[in-house]
Amino acid sequence: MLSKLSLRNVKRSLKDYLIYMVTITLSFSLIFSFNLIAFSRDLTELSEHMENFKYAILFVSMIVIFVVGWLINYTMHFMFEKRSKEFGTYMLLGIKKKEINKLFLLENIFLGSIAVVLSFFIGTLFSILLSAIIMNIFEMPYQIALSIHITPILVSLTYFLFIYIFVLLRSKRRIKKMNIYDLLYLEKQNEQKMSKKTRSWTFILASSLGGLGLLLFDYAFKIVEEPTMMIPFFLSILLLGISIYGLTLSIGEFLLNYCLKHEKIKYKKDNLFITRNFSAKVGTMGITLGTLALLSTLTLLCLNVSASFKDAFENQVNTRIPYDIVMNKIYSETGALHPNIQNKDYQKKYQESHEYIEKRVGIKEELIYNIYVKSVNIDDAVIAKKLSSVNGKLTFQNDLFIKLSDYNKLQKMLNRSEITLNENEYFLHYYKELRNWFEQLKKEDLNVEINGKTLHCKEMTDKNYVSSWNSSYYLLVVPDEYVNNMLIENAINAINTEKEITTSVVEELKNKVGNLEITSSINGEDYTIAIDTMIIRAEVLAQNRSAITIFSFSLTYLALVFIAVVGTILSIQTLSDATKYKYRYDILKKLGVREKEIDKTILKQVTMNFIFPIVYPLLIAVITTFSLNRLFFNISSEEHTYLYSLGNSIFLFLLIYGIYFLATYIGFKKNKSE
Repeated sequence: MLSKLSLRNVKRSLKDYLIYMVTITLSFSLIFSFNLIAFSRDLTELSEHMENFKYAILFVSMIVIFVVGWLINYTMHFMFEKRSKEFGTYMLLGIKKKEINKLFLLENIFLGSIAVVLSFFIGTLFSILLSAIIMNIFEMPYQIALSIHITPILVSLTYFLFIYIFVLLRSKRRIKKMNIYDLLYLEKQNEQKMSKKTRSWTFILASSLGGLGLLLFDYAFKIVEEPTMMIPFFLSILLLGISIYGLTLSIGEFLLNYCLKHEKIKYKKDNLFITRNFSAKVGTMGITLGTLALLSTLTLLCLNVSASFKDAFENQVNTRIPYDIVMNKIYSETGALHPNIQNKDYQKKYQESHEYIEKRVGIKEELIYNIYVKSVNIDDAVIAKKLSSVNGKLTFQNDLFIKLSDYNKLQKMLNRSEITLNENEYFLHYYKELRNWFEQLKKEDLNVEINGKTLHCKEMTDKNYVSSWNSSYYLLVVPDEYVNNMLIENAINAINTEKEITTSVVEELKNKVGNLEITSSINGEDYTIAIDTMIIRAEVLAQNRSAITIFSFSLTYLALVFIAVVGTILSIQTLSDATKYKYRYDILKKLGVREKEIDKTILKQVTMNFIFPIVYPLLIAVITTFSLNRLFFNISSEEHTYLYSLGNSIFLFLLIYGIYFLATYIGFKKNKSE
């Protein structure tokens, strides 16, 4: 009999809590799909760093389990409250608590089993899609293939069992403590309201803590390179969390009082009706709404940071090594070499390495170019001294120079525009990190003297700077004749290959070519001539693509689950209002309010319920984005990339959130009419 009754109630629950079931199924599907790709051998072998992806997903899954468990526990508690009169009636009819507990647990086991079974099918499809995305990131061919291993299935089942055992045990304890009176009047019990005075002080304190938290957050990223950065960072997170709960608990009363004090607002259309309903909801479920606001904040931050990381890692490759292979042909540990240094053994080994690269992957184009210094005396480094004067933390040993012809050839290899210089001009190219310090210098501060002639800075830029050009953060491009009497700091070979360099070829080149070091003694001074560690673009790409996959996928995984939880709980709460307040809308209809106007009132009520938990999170997301830009500015591709990341994250958030809102509004209208 219990089984039949449970099945009947399951059908009813599927109808009443369809959005909840969809969310649970999708959440379980995400858990299973990410476990499938985390344990996929094909994906972990894409790069040596992809093994970390598995551990990242397992760690993130711990957070997801906690959040999904909270959602299931909250929903079961909510369902229990809504059916408390039914269970109280069962007890009046003589049914024992033990039987009622079995009935409720069986219903939820049925619902959970449906979600788990569906999640294995949907999760498999998700994993195919995610695998294709990852393979596309690595620019690898991908064929759709179903390859399911027992490990991710067992791990996922362990997660599901852990969640439901924990939640069902809590439900069992809850029912065990109830008596007939508690069950019959449970639905009327709400969270304890604060007094008006307490609420006012809470609002003021929460606002102050929120402002202080945002200031500390910004300060933390001003000192991001300092070891003490984590203290203000974690303190700001704590203060913002307290602020979110405080404002959520107190703001409803302020809105109601504002509406009541202004008669033009109070008696305009349905404002009083909407505000009363909204204030009552905030006052009775403030803690829950605070938790939803906190999850919304975390969702926006996860999406924003994920987008920023993706752009930063992609841009880092072009900043570090835009050429297929870069080798340091000559390097001096003492600071500079004379141009005429020769070493037969070194030249022979270098030639062998070069020939092997040409034989293995082919050389489409290459350029061996020199980086020069005026002398080993750092007093001759004009720009370095000027930079140190505006910021004592910056230390540079020498100004580095490159010939105009070599610079233009390097640009041409990247399909970029060449530059022109007059006889008394030079071009300054520097890393973005130095922009603020160069902007503090006057134009005449940048004049340099070479061979008795003064060169003026024609132009300077941080666009498309390549760190593999030299060992410093800036480079002076001068007409060719000015380097004739300079010393060679470094000689570099930039190569673009004919064939694509795969991961296996990377390992082969590193093992075959490796590092080449030969020490020579010239005029009693030891010099090290070497091919420094060879930098291969394909290797850097693989590392960065692994990082993109680990960071972006993990954060997006969290964000999708968080926003689904927020949307589901708001939907369940709002849809319950359709039944709870049905008589109020019936009264409005009897008072002559047209159906079209009632629908507008419903739209306003649903809109307020959905907007309230995300207004403060959106404000936090916007403000913290400017602070986070301090971290990503130097490694971002464009000046305003952080704004694009913010816009994309808000758009994705509102898109998914809007789907829940639309489904809730349609369901509300339908429930109100039944």
